[in-house]
Amino acid sequence: MATTSIVGLYALSAGLIPETGCVTATAAFAGVPLPKYADFVVAGRDLSTVPLVKRAEALVEAGLLPHRVVAAVSDRLAATEDEIVGPSCVATPDPSTVGASTQAELIDRLSDAMGSFISRNALDVFVVIDVASTQPPVPDRPSTTTRTYCGQRCARRTVWCCRRAR
Repeated sequence: MATTSIVGLYALSAGLIPETGCVTATAAFAGVPLPKYADFVVAGRDLSTVPLVKRAEALVEAGLLPHRVVAAVSDRLAATEDEIVGPSCVATPDPSTVGASTQAELIDRLSDAMGSFISRNALDVFVVIDVASTQPPVPDRPSTTTRTYCGQRCARRTVWCCRRAR
């Protein structure tokens, strides 16, 4: 998952950091009715079993994130951890493992997870952001490809960033 992006979103929504570098904070967007940072809810898929809070703390230790910011958003990071699907949504040729045995099964699991997330959070907009590839590419065949809620294939590591219904 894009730990720095999630920490940044939560820090912006709490007013902990300025909007420096945010294009939508410029005068060109002054009249555009954009959602507030706090309107977004985050979930995703990750192969890592390291909790999101621990990954953020590692970034603090590496000097990449300020401790005060990570400490202030750690409760939200911990809550987001509950929305991250992990090894059960990985394609594996070994059916005895926790992962999906086919790409089609993987897509079904991811689609179910996304649908559940949308329902639980009463979302009116759902956006999938592919932040990194964690598995080798799969050829586009009907047996390995299906469309998800957003109309795109979803077989790689993703961050689900959605806006709550108003």
